[in-house]
Parts: sequence; structure tokens; C-alpha cells
Amino acid sequence: MYPPPEDKLECCKGQYKYELIGPPKQKDPVLRLIRQTIGDLGKVDMRVSGAGYRVQNLASGPPIWPLSSKNVGFPVKLYAFWELGDEFPFVLPVSIVDRGSPLPLTAERVLVKIRGEWTSLKTWLAEHLGEWYQYPIGALFCQQKWWKKNGKVFPLMQLPTELRLLIFRHILGYDIRPTAFGNDVTLGSKYWNNPWSVRRSQDDSYITYLQALALVPEPDYTIFRVSKQVRDEAFRAGWEGTRKCFVDLECFLEVLSAPNAPSSFNWISKIQLDFTQFEYFDFLGVEIDPFMRIDFTKSNGHVLQQLTTLVQLELNFRSPYDHRDGEDPWSRVHSEVRDRVPTTAAQRAMRRYPCHKTITNWILTFFFPFIKHIPNVYLTGAIKSVTKGKWDRIFACEFREQQYDFRTHGYIWEDEIEEILHNRPVYRYSPLPSPIHIHTAASLTFCLVHPNASVPHLAISSRTRAGRAPLITMIVIRRCHNASPPRVVDIDGTKHSVENRRRESAQRTRTSDKNVEIDMTPKMRYELLCQGDLKHTILV
Repeated sequence: MYPPPEDKLECCKGQYKYELIGPPKQKDPVLRLIRQTIGDLGKVDMRVSGAGYRVQNLASGPPIWPLSSKNVGFPVKLYAFWELGDEFPFVLPVSIVDRGSPLPLTAERVLVKIRGEWTSLKTWLAEHLGEWYQYPIGALFCQQKWWKKNGKVFPLMQLPTELRLLIFRHILGYDIRPTAFGNDVTLGSKYWNNPWSVRRSQDDSYITYLQALALVPEPDYTIFRVSKQVRDEAFRAGWEGTRKCFVDLECFLEVLSAPNAPSSFNWISKIQLDFTQFEYFDFLGVEIDPFMRIDFTKSNGHVLQQLTTLVQLELNFRSPYDHRDGEDPWSRVHSEVRDRVPTTAAQRAMRRYPCHKTITNWILTFFFPFIKHIPNVYLTGAIKSVTKGKWDRIFACEFREQQYDFRTHGYIWEDEIEEILHNRPVYRYSPLPSPIHIHTAASLTFCLVHPNASVPHLAISSRTRAGRAPLITMIVIRRCHNASPPRVVDIDGTKHSVENRRRESAQRTRTSDKNVEIDMTPKMRYELLCQGDLKHTILV
């Protein structure tokens, strides 16, 4: 019944939206009563008001009420019901109790059939609601629509100040998205610092952006025009006690550095950062090319330490499945690095997107020294339960025990940074080719000295940091697709010959012994197996 056009059946998400082309409109007293019932329920039930029900008849037959010779054999008629935001409707059979009664038609006599059972229309409208209204944004949206419909009024200025401030915050919205215009900071607008889901579009077209933007409610600032007292209290309610949300790093830094910030208010007590992985790295001064490091001259993490009034910080991590190029550091440099790789096989081996769980843990590690003093740190969005539980415990213990010289969480930040930047190479998760200089606890430099020899040789020099044992204990050099025996080089330079093995069995041995492979392709392809905690791929 009313399928989409044939040329739209293979469309992808964002390319086509289903529109029901039903029968011609008709004077249907049952349809008119259903719409009136929805409106009446919307005045007393906040959820029904927010649901925004729409109804349309699906059959071209006569109305099922009042009873006549034309409809006596048709006691049931199909109607389509939509909630706000639904693309496809619910199709429900509708019937009338005692159609032959001379009494006026009321909502109590209208029945709908759900899962083979008839139930009252009012009952179904009140119970058939999604869970979206249970969330803060949905609840606020329902309440705003409800107050526009119910016609209720109350003496605002006779309420206590505390209640008036709560009402003003509901009017303005608890999530404020500040924006810097020149030297001033405003409460935000519809067109700046909007959620990422609005600024994105399926085909990056301007029309799609405007369509998405239309779904964002305009901030209601008319409350500032009521009176001077209301304006002052509403400004206070908007700046104090509300969460300041930022989805753009540049906007966040501009707001914090604006000369005319609302310093007369305690306006920066709650913050939500909803950045991309690339913006988190940029904010913290983390760079990955040619190797992973922290540039403290570019880091802005100290600005969070300078916010002495900050008592709540929420870090939101966006879904890796809702991904676009440029949202993480590796995809930004993928096209540049791809030109440096000489072989197609090596290009295919490059991993374009990093492990989301690992990068999330790294970002929190980089954040730790800058936010450990904040009383409440919340982690939301696309974050694994294991990672969230680990960091919730670390942040809670760190703040609770900050006045002591011991920590019960057992987390040593210096060791974690050492592990990320040195002991655990980042390129196992990134698309970058390995640099020639490999930094581990034992720093090694490899140099090919006999590229045309029947058995390849490498000149190996090692340097161990003070107080740290070298992780690399043995290096095996093998030329691929060649039956000649490989060379085994210990870390002290002593060379030994070993029995040649098939590549498949060597691969299994490497997996069990944590040996890893490095491919070098000057003119030939070589395998370099390292026994220890090193995993790398080099192309020269």
C-alpha cells in the first residue's frame, strides 16, 4: 500500500525520504474527532503534546460514522499515525463502538486495533510513546510545546527568586552554547556553536545543511524584553548554573580569551566539550607526524587549570561509526603519507582509521594532568564501559586524595605517557609509515648496508636509557621468497645462523613469542623479526 517510487527503492540514507501519498482528502468526522482528541490530550499530557501526532486516512471508502447504507458493511477503516520525526507511519484499524447510536460521537467510543486486540484511542495515544521524552532535551522540548498549548498562566514575579531562576533556565535551555562576537561573549545563537549532527550533511550540500539547521530551535531571548528586573534575573540564570557546551575548538578558545567575558557571573562552572579526535589532539598539543609527541608550546590544556570556578567537566566522544575524513589525526594525513609509500601493497597495509578504544584512552591520559583537580569529570558518548569505569575510578580517587601524598587508584601518569609515546609505537594503530629511528626503552637505529647481497645485512646500533632494560633482545633478518638461511643478530652484535623455516610457521612463532615483522623494500623485500615489545613496519 502506497510504496515509494521504483526509482527510489535503491536510495541510500539521506538521498530520499519517504512521503505518503494517500487517497484524496474527504470530510471524515472520525478523522476530525481523532485530531481533536490529540489536541485535547496535548493540553493535559506533556508527552502527547511533545509527540506531535499526525493522522491521515489510508482508504478512499466512506467514513465509518455515522452509520448509513454506504458504510453498513464496512465497520473498520485504516488510518496512518505519525509521531514527530517519524518517516514511516503506524497503520492502525479504527472502529466505532455502537455505530448506530443516535448519541454524538465521543473519543471514548473510538477504538484502535493493536496486536489483534481492540483498545481505546486515548489509551493508545498516552501509552504509545518513545523514550526520547525521558531525556533532558526531549523533556524540555515537550514542556515548551505543552505550555504553548495549554493556555495556563501564573504570576511569575510573585514566585520566590529561586523558582524564577529555574523557570528562566528552562526558557533559555540548560545547555548554553556561548559564542564570541568581537570582544564580547553572548549566550549563543542558532547559527554558531551548534551540535555536530546539525553541521553535518550526507552530501555536504548547502541545502541539506539548511534543512538540518531548521530542526534546531531558535534560542528564546524574548524573556530579556519583559522588564529590567526579568532581564537581569534571566541573564543571571543563563550564565550561572547552566552547562556551557562547545562543539568547536576554535569557538571554545575564542570564548575563554574574549576580553569582555561575563566575569560578574560565575559563568564557567560547568563545561561540556564535544570535539573530534583531531580537535582533542590539537587542544592538547599532541602531534603524530613523523612520530607521536606532545608539543607543550602548542598545548592549551593549561586553560582548564586556570578555570578556578570549574566544578564539572563533561568530555563527550563521538561515535566512530559516524565518521568523516579529517575527524581524527590519522585520516587528515593519510593522503599525504600515501604519496610517500612506493608500493601498492604497502598502501593497502596502511590502516586509515585508528582503534577508537585506544585513542579514547590516550586522550584521557593526555587530559589527566589538566583536569585531575576538577571535582566532577563525566565521560559520555562513544566510550567503552571498561574504559569509562577505569577513568571514573581514577578521577574520583585523584580528587578525593589530592591532599595526601599517596593514591589508591594505582595509576602512574608518567609511566602511561612513557608507554604511549615511547614503549608502544603509535604506528600500529595509524596509517603512517614507520620512521627510521625507532624509539623504545632501547633506542635502535637500523641501516641497510648490503641491499644486493644474497643474505641481507643490517648495521644495528642500540642505546638503552639509564635504569631501563632493553626490550629488544634478538633480531632475525630474512629475505622473503628465498631459501637461503636467515641471519640472527643478537643485540650485542654477535651473529648466528639458524635453520631456515617456512614463512607460515615463522608467522605462528612470531605470534606466540610476540615477535614482529618489519618490511623493507629498496629493491628486494625483507623480513625483520624483533623479539620483544616492538611492532613496526618500515618502507625505504
